[in-house]
Amino acid sequence: MFMYLQYIIICLQYMRSPKNLLIANLAMADITFIVICAPFAIPFHWPFGNIFCKIWKTTNYCTAIVSVYTMALISIERFLAIVYPVKSISWRTNVNIWIAIVTTWMIVLLFCCPVPFSYVAITKQHNPVYCRFCIYETNSIIPESWE
Repeated sequence: MFMYLQYIIICLQYMRSPKNLLIANLAMADITFIVICAPFAIPFHWPFGNIFCKIWKTTNYCTAIVSVYTMALISIERFLAIVYPVKSISWRTNVNIWIAIVTTWMIVLLFCCPVPFSYVAITKQHNPVYCRFCIYETNSIIPESWE
């Protein structure tokens, strides 16, 4: 579905409307969440290591937040189209929508920067490894052998 939607928006000029660009961005964030985040949330044991734990949690937060902000952008765009149909034509352009989408991703990535430093694959004695929020233990992105 996502690939088909992207193909249609890229190939067909008349489908590149502000509404469709926002829907494609929402689809991209949701598919990324479903493919990368959801399957790894099921197991209780974390066999994938510390680096993938950090990548997984960061992707989890970023895609969820981008989905919410994209729905807010869709709501604003639809509000402008309904309440101010003539006045908002100059505001609701593809360029402005691309600026809004890129700005949303940049702000979300900026605010998600602390996430990799907050999660770690924790190993307790005689227990399996878990990908958890970590406050008290040493938590570094750099492997211990490099320090």
